[in-house]
Amino acid sequence: MEMRGHVLAVSYPTQGHITPIRQFCKRLHSKATISDGYDHGGFDSAGSIHDYLKNFKTFGSKTVADIIRKHQTSDNPITCIVYDAFMPWALDVAREFGLAAAPFFRQFCVVNYVYYLSYIKNGSLKFPIEDFPFLEFQDLPSFLSVSGSYPAYFDLVF
Repeated sequence: MEMRGHVLAVSYPTQGHITPIRQFCKRLHSKATISDGYDHGGFDSAGSIHDYLKNFKTFGSKTVADIIRKHQTSDNPITCIVYDAFMPWALDVAREFGLAAAPFFRQFCVVNYVYYLSYIKNGSLKFPIEDFPFLEFQDLPSFLSVSGSYPAYFDLVF
């Protein structure tokens, strides 16, 4: 008997995140949408990025769990979740159901390495970064280079 996998891909809902994972999903031939809690008003009705991320975690987790439950009794139950690394809560949902899970990083691995070298390893952003002397502070995303500009995204990444 042939074993088939059923992967649920979960993307952070912006173009720079959706497009790469969508291309990945085309190869997997499966589609599922989830709620971010703002189905009618969209991101602008959230009030703040922090509120949006909090509600997205709540509603997204519920929607992902509902999709998994829906497929549990089918001939093709979900066996793995591939989730956007901006949504680490999807790993909690996968664990709740005993599913395999893998983060999908839409950026080059070197970006994560820069984050590691510049912040996690050193405790703060310090330049120049020894491994990347050509990298300037302004080369980083604005949530890093403009202090306090997007604290919710900063917390999410780190």
